[in-house]
Amino acid sequence: SRELVFEVCTAPDTRAQFLLDDFKRRHGIVGDDFGALPRQEELELTRRTHQRDMERKANEAQASNFVGRHVAYGDLIKVRHSKTKGLLGIDIGRAPKLEPSAKKIVLHTRDSDPVRFRITPRFKSLAEGNTVCYGDSIALVSVDYPTESL
Repeated sequence: SRELVFEVCTAPDTRAQFLLDDFKRRHGIVGDDFGALPRQEELELTRRTHQRDMERKANEAQASNFVGRHVAYGDLIKVRHSKTKGLLGIDIGRAPKLEPSAKKIVLHTRDSDPVRFRITPRFKSLAEGNTVCYGDSIALVSVDYPTESL
């Protein structure tokens, strides 16, 4: 039988890590060996590294606060398939061309793929911060593609 049981997990913010990786790629920096950079670029690298470290600490704090807490509207979450540990995501590149509102739902194996969602009420009768209850109609809005939701 095919099981459709999913777990809700915290969704860390990875924006600073993405910006740091992009900066390193654009300047040809591999790993932590950045050699002799001009002063301005060295300061920028230091600032971005600090932002990444602060982001990691915030993600750890968010994860520890999420444990044992009820899921609330507005929370950033990931949805993980219990059996395969794949993460639910939207693949907009593989959606059918004939139906523009259709979405290709996939289970990603890598955490780096677009798998983060903000949980929102399907109808405006509930507000952000309210606890999500069994039977509520919800919408999962993609963080990476804000116009796409499930």
